[in-house]
Amino acid sequence: MEKKEYKVPRLLWGSLEAVLLAQGKRYVRDMAKTLKVNEKELIKRVFPTKETLNITIHDTQSMSLQCSAYVPGVLNQLCRKPVELGSEFCLAHRTLRPTIIGEATLEKIVDEATRQSLWVQADGSVIDNRGQQSGIFNKNRNRLILFQIEKEGVSE
Repeated sequence: MEKKEYKVPRLLWGSLEAVLLAQGKRYVRDMAKTLKVNEKELIKRVFPTKETLNITIHDTQSMSLQCSAYVPGVLNQLCRKPVELGSEFCLAHRTLRPTIIGEATLEKIVDEATRQSLWVQADGSVIDNRGQQSGIFNKNRNRLILFQIEKEGVSE
């Protein structure tokens, strides 16, 4: 007999299992009343405990359920859309994945609610998610200096 493995997130499986079991038992009770047989005996026969089903449960925070293809842009980032069953890529990247040429060493600055996401380049310059220079970072002093650029009376 061939073994098949299906990947299901833990939270989804737990919810599905509870609903199926409750609704299945309700259905069997209704059948027992209709057939005028012992309800408990029918439940034992319909839901035998000796049969097992091998299930692999994955944590929903796992990267294995997110597409691992890179999306090109100013900053190349992982796609992270849900993967297709049996693949490590989403529907869009299962057959076609863009080639990323060139590599820059960037270090992400810890996000804060008061500003956008920022990255530090090797030379200490700070860029935003559009690739525009937004400031400088002094690693020795652990100090971030952000630029405020004004365009014709409007500040960014």
